[in-house]
Amino acid sequence: MNMVLLGVIAVAIVVLVIFLVQTMLSLKKSLAIWTDAIEETKKSVVPVLTELELTLKSVRKIADDVGVVTDEARELSGSLKEIGEGVRRVGGVVTTLTAIPSCRLSGLSAGVKAGFSYLISHMFSKES
Repeated sequence: MNMVLLGVIAVAIVVLVIFLVQTMLSLKKSLAIWTDAIEETKKSVVPVLTELELTLKSVRKIADDVGVVTDEARELSGSLKEIGEGVRRVGGVVTTLTAIPSCRLSGLSAGVKAGFSYLISHMFSKES
């Protein structure tokens, strides 16, 4: 009975060793497949990451350039606003200056007319 028991144990150990060897070989093949897949993925991802880095640098440069242009446009609009205010002030001064002589000219014209009327009316009235 001991011999039969030892034979069964020996067969069980041999089956277990064969199962473990097959499992190890299967794991080795799976590991090789995973390693190849990771290498292929690495080969395809590295150029994409390099391109992505260059794209991000370009986007960053464009954003910086847009910021500079925006600042310059803001300065230009501020300058145009100042010029507009200056033109408005000059227009107000010109309007004021043209209004004053116009009033004086109107007054002078009315005075000259009144003077001629008076002179003419008195010249003819003294003669009569």
